[in-house]
Amino acid sequence: MSDIEATGHVDWVPIPLDADADSLEAGWRARFGDAREVVDSIAFMLGVRASLLRANADADESQVLNLAGWVMTTEPDDLSRLSAYAVLRAFPASPALDAENLVAQIVGDEPVFSGPQITEMETKSGDAVNVVFRPFVGDEVHEHLMVLWPRPDQGIWFQLAAYQSDLLTSYRVQPSFEELAAGIEGL
Repeated sequence: MSDIEATGHVDWVPIPLDADADSLEAGWRARFGDAREVVDSIAFMLGVRASLLRANADADESQVLNLAGWVMTTEPDDLSRLSAYAVLRAFPASPALDAENLVAQIVGDEPVFSGPQITEMETKSGDAVNVVFRPFVGDEVHEHLMVLWPRPDQGIWFQLAAYQSDLLTSYRVQPSFEELAAGIEGL
């Protein structure tokens, strides 16, 4: 999956899964500095990476493979404060499965405040489905953002997903997430 690239975005910093943690940390420190907030963000990014790799170790059981990750910065090239993170995954699905039924499976019985809103979008990897829904989590409302690419001839779907609990930043995260998705190629 090394053919996957994301271009045309400024707010997202990649979390490569195929590089070693020490090299990533050194590269991020060289790019973003050593301020305490940056070091905390780097630790978070390495934790996300470790979590994605652990999940990949169980991919035989879950049949979900994490392909890439990104964190969204509040300002381009400033890692001192992160807004969100996104994960690109691949998972098997029946060639007959359509987007509405897949979204219904993903949302499940979760009580939702709004959505799911399903729209089509163009990306560098072809046509995709953009999904936004806001579930209740206790007495809070959170937001799930997803872009789905069907590949029925391969029996898989690709999913770029982001989750946020701070709806005050959603006005910025959602368009930036869509920009990230639009620039993903190689699926």
